[in-house]
Amino acid sequence: MEDEKRQQQPHSKDNFKKWEYPLFNDLRRMFSRARLREVLTHSSFYEEEGKGNSRYVFAGMFVFKGMVGDVLFRYAAGDGKRLQHVLGNMFRQERLERQFDEWHLRQFARAGEKFDIPET
Repeated sequence: MEDEKRQQQPHSKDNFKKWEYPLFNDLRRMFSRARLREVLTHSSFYEEEGKGNSRYVFAGMFVFKGMVGDVLFRYAAGDGKRLQHVLGNMFRQERLERQFDEWHLRQFARAGEKFDIPET
């Protein structure tokens, strides 16, 4: 019974690797496995010039932040400076790195040999 419960509600630090595990439920709603791999492919992965994921980088940097900013504007108290501070904290590098590790996204990431992806 305990094993069955654990599979239904995995802890983010569990070392799941399979796309079908519940840990990836939210990601599966947004991406197919192939699309997620494309999103996490750095332009250095391709030998030909001009190929890469710059549109996804733009979406991640500006569109998604804009959507989150809109939600904060509607539902969070505070002036513009306070809301900007909250948004900055939500997207700070340490938090993004931690989420990357918790969601085990390294298995989907691709980059060229000259691109160093540090091991954690």
